[in-house]
Amino acid sequence: MPTVGVVIPCRNEARSLARVLDGLAAQTRTPDDIVVVDDGSTDGTSAVVEDWGRQHGDQHLRTVAGPVRGVAAAVNAGVSSLSTDIVVRLDGHCRPAADYIARAVALVDLPDVGVGGGVWIIDPGAPTLEAEAIAIASAHPLGSGGARYRTAGDRFKSVPGTKPTDVDTVPFGCFSRSLWEALGGLDERLRSNEDYDFNYRVRQRGLRVVLDPSMQCTYYARPTVSAVARQYLRYGWWKARMLVRHPRSIKWRQLMPALLVLALCVAGAGTVFDDGEGWLLMLAAYPASMLAGAMHAAATRHRWAATAWLAAIFITIHLAWGLAFWASLASAVVSRREARA
Repeated sequence: MPTVGVVIPCRNEARSLARVLDGLAAQTRTPDDIVVVDDGSTDGTSAVVEDWGRQHGDQHLRTVAGPVRGVAAAVNAGVSSLSTDIVVRLDGHCRPAADYIARAVALVDLPDVGVGGGVWIIDPGAPTLEAEAIAIASAHPLGSGGARYRTAGDRFKSVPGTKPTDVDTVPFGCFSRSLWEALGGLDERLRSNEDYDFNYRVRQRGLRVVLDPSMQCTYYARPTVSAVARQYLRYGWWKARMLVRHPRSIKWRQLMPALLVLALCVAGAGTVFDDGEGWLLMLAAYPASMLAGAMHAAATRHRWAATAWLAAIFITIHLAWGLAFWASLASAVVSRREARA
């Protein structure tokens, strides 16, 4: 059987890391090596790993110091320390199902599969209505952007079949170490969106990126709206940088927040320089549609009390992602001009 190593890049995950390790301890297919890459934590993350290892007597668990250059560099450091055939990447905010590793191995073993992954069951990151609303919004199309791995695992919906299907990207991908070496690892210039970049290069190589709805992982969403704003500012910024490198990887659904911000800016300028009421109607249409979307999301969970939070979260996700996207593109253009000068 192929050997399997797990890489968990993290920074300041002392509160949640035990849940990931507990999930790995309960696997039907025990991983041969588990590497936690502590990428500059200041909250005692490494001590949590050591304490968990002592309590469980797990000789396969170890900590590696990360280079503190972002997730991509941390993952590369973790994979470099492995000698296993297959790599399964996880995250400090998740807990894999008991058969996660077994299904990952089976998925990578399929013909022409380069990267395999499963779906998220998104749970709140804190016991508050705000955190619950964030979890609901993250699994809703208005918050997920239509990403299959976020919507297919929603426990409030029936999973659309269990047959693995080809997709653009998957979270926490599993892949062979030899493929990682052939592609030169993850692009360390990207501080986020590094997984989409890696999966795009895998597909360019003629291999498949496959999502298996029966391969599930509980993901704990951010606990506050401010944390969501920071998360999506990072996503939007680094999505733009990734697209500069791989413009053919662009998908229209990924550009919707950026186009929305552009449309709102045009409508806002119209209200200033034009007396027509049409511009005001355009501006008002967006929050009205988000409120309608929030009501739909609340109805699917029977959580009407979360409606206002949901509307605020949808708006936060869209504006943070879109504004950061345009700011990143502008910064890239300026940097190129300065380099040429």
